Amino acid sequence: MAQNRLDEARAEFETIARRQPNDIGAPTMAAMITTAQGKAAEAEKAYEAIVEKNPRAAVASNNLAWMYAERGEKLDQALQLARAAKAELPDEPEMNDTLGYVYLKKNLGSLAIPPLQQAVASTPKNPVFRFRLGQADAQAGNKASAKRELEEALKLKPDFPEADQARKPLVELGGG
Repeated sequence: MAQNRLDEARAEFETIARRQPNDIGAPTMAAMITTAQGKAAEAEKAYEAIVEKNPRAAVASNNLAWMYAERGEKLDQALQLARAAKAELPDEPEMNDTLGYVYLKKNLGSLAIPPLQQAVASTPKNPVFRFRLGQADAQAGNKASAKRELEEALKLKPDFPEADQARKPLVELGGG
């Protein structure tokens, strides 16, 4: 993987997975590589198989929840998956971010705030986490908090991937 030989790395993890059928680490890594290769549908099927085999597979559950939420599909299932992932790894910022993101996609900003606050608390310099917390605050009607988080996200990294999405509500909130 470090040498960007993703096909070989994926094949190796798939071989390990066949030799150790009860292990979830190797198939999860293979699915992550598949995602990195831009093969979302194939990765999604792999994550679904992992979670079906082991509902406590936190990373696979988290990544599958994220995929569903990104498309705005299967949001109830995404919420179950994100909650399961957080239950297994409650202090991981990525699990909290995904849970918050799913709540955002379900237009439940007030429920998104606590897990997103946890993500920000553990990784305060992550502009994406701050952006999503700002979105949740805006959805929940917390204008001052939303403005503060969106401004902080842009201050941390003015060109982070969602920066343009952060600027629009910030203008509406009287900032930016």
